[in-house]
Amino acid sequence: TTPFKSVYGRDPSPLNPNVQGKTQNAHLEEQFVARYDALQLLRSNLLKEQSCMKAQSDSKRRELSFEVGEFLEFNHFVKFKKLSLRYFRPYIVTRRVGLAAYELALPTYVSLLCWAHGQAVS
Repeated sequence: TTPFKSVYGRDPSPLNPNVQGKTQNAHLEEQFVARYDALQLLRSNLLKEQSCMKAQSDSKRRELSFEVGEFLEFNHFVKFKKLSLRYFRPYIVTRRVGLAAYELALPTYVSLLCWAHGQAVS
């Protein structure tokens, strides 16, 4: 489902372009032409803004890849004193899982990342 359908409970009205001269009412024809021009302007502005936003976000990104055996350190932009001793230290990359996913050798005392054992509460 689309966001429009989830909010309004129906599909949006189609934005099909009007064929010139399809209607014989001159006032209606002017409205169709004005609507088509407005839609074209909106589409061009949307594409222009999307390209600007993509260029802005791409300028802040960088390509990173790590090799097996490298040390990887997590640095947060805000230093939390409570978590700094536990999570913000160098970890060894043990294997590469995907294009941007790595398996790290975590210490055994990181209890938040261990499997939960026991019965599920229903």
